[in-house]
Amino acid sequence: MERVEVDADFVVAGNWKLHGELCKKLYTVVHEVSIAIPALESTKPGSNSGLLALSSLRIAVDKAKNLLQYCSECSKLYLALTAECVLTKFEKARRALLESLHQLEETLPEAINSQVFTGHIPEIANELENSVFALDQAEKQVGDQVKQIIQNEKKSNGFLDENELEFFRQTILRAGITSSAAALTERRAIRRLLERAQAEEDTKKESIASYLLHLMRKYSSHFRSETMDSVNSQSSSPSCSFTSISSSIDLQGNLPSLEKLLPRSGSINFKQIKGLSGSMPLPPEELRCPISLQLMYDPVVIASGQTYERACIEKWFNSGNTTCPKTRKELPQLSVTPNYCIKGLITSWCEQNGVPVPSAPPESPKLKYLRITSLKSSKCVVTNGVSTILFEDAGAKDAKDDKLNTDVALEKCSSHNSREATSETCEEEEEVSVEKCSFQNNPVEAAPERCERWLCVLSKGGECIDEQREVVEQVRFQLKGDDELRDYVGANGITEPLTCFLKMALSREDVQSQEVGTMALFNLAVSNNRNKRQLLSAGVIPLMEQMMQKPETCEAAVAMYLNLSCLEEAQAIIGSSEVIPVLIRCLQEEGYRSDTCRLDALLTLYNLSLHAPNIPALLSSGVVHSIHTVLAPSSPWTDQALTLLINLALSWPGKKEIAANQAIVGDIVFILDNGEAAEQEKAVSCLWMICNGDEGCSQTVLQEGVIPALTESALEASRLIDDLGLEDRLQYPNSQHKRYTVKDGAPALFKLFLEPFLYEKSSTRNSKKVSDEHLRESVGSFFERHFGKEVVDYLIDPFVAGTSAGDPESLSIRHAFPGLWNLEKKYGSLIVGAILSKLTAKGDSAKKGGTSSGKGRSKRASFSFHGGMQTLVDALHKEVGDSNVKLGTQVLSLACNCDELSASDGWSIFVDSKDASSKELAKNQSFDAVIMTAPLSNVQRMKFTKGGAPFVLDFLPKVDYLPLSLMVTAFKKEDVKRPLEGFGVLIPFKEQQKHGLKTLGTLFSSMMFPDRAPNDQYLFTTFIGGSHNRDLAGAPTPILKRFVTSDLTKLLGVKGQPTFVKHIHWRNAFPLYGHDYDSALEAIGKMERNNKDGLAVGNVIASGSNTADLVISYLESGIKQVS
Repeated sequence: MERVEVDADFVVAGNWKLHGELCKKLYTVVHEVSIAIPALESTKPGSNSGLLALSSLRIAVDKAKNLLQYCSECSKLYLALTAECVLTKFEKARRALLESLHQLEETLPEAINSQVFTGHIPEIANELENSVFALDQAEKQVGDQVKQIIQNEKKSNGFLDENELEFFRQTILRAGITSSAAALTERRAIRRLLERAQAEEDTKKESIASYLLHLMRKYSSHFRSETMDSVNSQSSSPSCSFTSISSSIDLQGNLPSLEKLLPRSGSINFKQIKGLSGSMPLPPEELRCPISLQLMYDPVVIASGQTYERACIEKWFNSGNTTCPKTRKELPQLSVTPNYCIKGLITSWCEQNGVPVPSAPPESPKLKYLRITSLKSSKCVVTNGVSTILFEDAGAKDAKDDKLNTDVALEKCSSHNSREATSETCEEEEEVSVEKCSFQNNPVEAAPERCERWLCVLSKGGECIDEQREVVEQVRFQLKGDDELRDYVGANGITEPLTCFLKMALSREDVQSQEVGTMALFNLAVSNNRNKRQLLSAGVIPLMEQMMQKPETCEAAVAMYLNLSCLEEAQAIIGSSEVIPVLIRCLQEEGYRSDTCRLDALLTLYNLSLHAPNIPALLSSGVVHSIHTVLAPSSPWTDQALTLLINLALSWPGKKEIAANQAIVGDIVFILDNGEAAEQEKAVSCLWMICNGDEGCSQTVLQEGVIPALTESALEASRLIDDLGLEDRLQYPNSQHKRYTVKDGAPALFKLFLEPFLYEKSSTRNSKKVSDEHLRESVGSFFERHFGKEVVDYLIDPFVAGTSAGDPESLSIRHAFPGLWNLEKKYGSLIVGAILSKLTAKGDSAKKGGTSSGKGRSKRASFSFHGGMQTLVDALHKEVGDSNVKLGTQVLSLACNCDELSASDGWSIFVDSKDASSKELAKNQSFDAVIMTAPLSNVQRMKFTKGGAPFVLDFLPKVDYLPLSLMVTAFKKEDVKRPLEGFGVLIPFKEQQKHGLKTLGTLFSSMMFPDRAPNDQYLFTTFIGGSHNRDLAGAPTPILKRFVTSDLTKLLGVKGQPTFVKHIHWRNAFPLYGHDYDSALEAIGKMERNNKDGLAVGNVIASGSNTADLVISYLESGIKQVS
């Protein structure tokens, strides 16, 4: 039984929302029982009843913990409403614990009465026996009031009069919701309750939660004016340096609170939809998809600059439309780019207003308490099942836009930041400064008075720097969450004085004033494009350039760049400055710069990449190389980094730069294999854009995405390793991505030349026709047809020689590499097929419940074990059992005693063995099934009988086997002049002929696995023989040693003799998967069918991991037929 990990703080005592007395009593008992369980388990009860009693006690404890957790997280109002139900749950928990303890006393009397437990368990049971759970009357009264409010809602159709409004206010005060912070906590709790109800399809609970959430949002404004401190505590802490909210966004979906980031309901300048609920805010128009009119789940930007829900705009495009639904202009391209800004703003707005964040693309709106009566911004009609906007002509649209009070531009990244310091000293200083601020003592001061007072102080000049700094701090804090004030002071001339204050701070080298001034300007520009433009006109960019040069102020400047870069005009100005190289350095300075600063730099670079003229400056500054430092699956950086690469790949120079960086392409392919679903989607888009239309840009993609796939380990191997418990002994090569082939007598990294029309199926080459025409096609012909003769000679030839000892012309592509054959047959292109098949396989795995992270994800790479591959053999031997493995035993004949109707009589085996017991065992024993993994050449030498009659194997064809010798050598490191770091080197047959080389290739064993050789030596594994040189494979060790040393001397500059030599020879190393291999498969199938119908021969040969299931199925089918 698994041990209970006792955690006394599984619920913080006293942290319950309601029913505190009930929770306290139950908590005390659960805490004591949790402490006792490990000691009870240590007694190791031997009886089933004892184990059952312990198990039931653990279950009871877990249920009680869940109940306490429920009371600490659930909504106060809902807990009060369902008080009677909660009381019943507490009573059930008490009875379950009591019954489990009594059962323990009966089944484990010795343990209970031992010195350790004397009096303890009976005492707990007695305490539970005498406990009486009862509701607090005050809490019960709150529940009755909530019930009355809900009942009145049905009668009033959602409207409450003034008396009822006051009644609700008194109710929430009695429930302990007495501040804006408490109201926010309650809204969040109700929102979680609503999400659970929707997930469980509990319509009654969903209806109650929806109405409670509506009421809480409606009346939360009662608390907002109590104290500015409590409001600010929900959005940020006072600080003296910047920390980006956008940079703290967890891309896996966990967003920090962005309280008060967006304009408050009623004060924003966008046009909003008005609902019957009046003051209850609905999503601003900019956060809703123009097609579906609902909050966007996955907002994307199209070529016109408009933002739509991905599902809606893709359906629009898939219907044959090539125009923007809103502007009605023809689009130059139909690609979409994720709009991270709107995504962040939607989450922020939902958090602020207690609305569930969209969890899926919108369907038809389901608003129970939010009945929309008019949609003034547009007319709507339903076509093809999708709500589509019918927009007015350009003139009407312009007239409508003129009615807006201000221009509101969509931000392109979630950069509406609120900066916070992490230093305790800074926090203390800010607290003192905030106390001095007059706005804290006068929270109702009107905007005009505040603006006039600030301008008065800031216009005094440099003699009042301390007073001005205090005012700038006030500006900073008051603008943080007040869009109306931000708009007013920006329109009344606050920008110029704040910029002058920052200039003075720079001239005085006053770091603190520089940070405070930048914060104030930062908050002035958040969510306000007009104020951003004023900052550009006031010359803030040159000031930021100065601050970027100093480590103390660099992070604040990066944050300001991120804010300004959301504006299209600013992207051009920033891109033409000298800041891009500095931003790239910030991104690369891991450990020196904070993660916040580095992520801000990445987001700024992404924004700058949206302006096409910036691409050359980004590329020349090394942005592609810098992205390599942050690309990794499931990293908070990956999503933006991939999107930045996609933007870069839209340009021809960007495509070439990315494709030329082998490390970047390798990272993208690795993310395609191992990343989350959204990351995989972007990785596919990136690879597609790199390769599309240009054969040269596809070189690295082929090398990283297709060729290694031929040698990657199967998933079944990973499962077998897990089953044998060998995960901790796995080893992966240090340098497996560097692979060499000999060209002109010297090792060189792979360089590939691809088919001209990689992504376009030829009009003369139908995929089915290709498959029919080339049914007997060789590996060499296949690759020459796709990539040219040079690829065959210098890549494919050494590759197949090194992996199967064959040659391209002798091997059948259909049998040797069926995966590639099927890719062409299905997709018509290897690269496209490799990319799409990887993504499809990942999706299928997810549908089947496959894991995508953690231990469930198989690492696609070559591997070995500590101690070599013998470790795997030893583990298999141990698992099977020594007595079940008979070595040195030759099978002479097999006799099948079964008939056509029954398989139960079994098989007899006759062997020749030096071990007499093995002979005797085989002679006197019959077997239900025989699993034969011998080569066909060995099978042909065996004798078979069936029902007493000889069974002739004349249908078995002759299969050609290739011989191979393996030479393991070691040399002193000082004797190797040109050591190469990498996987190994392969030698094309052309190079063997031209330069007198005798070996197929060499693996750099100690480079990949340093523990394979002493620190002062290199270990090499060399292959000799195969299809090109069969006779040499059987040469004696001294001759092979001479040839190996000679080749290594030519290639790596080896001198002298090896310090270690080991020679292994296989006469039949590899079967030749030639053009006639179909006959071998047919023969194996015929032999299998003579044993028993229905067994899947292909699967048995292809994957030994399925053999056990097949044998069990075979045996069960035989039993059923007999019965």
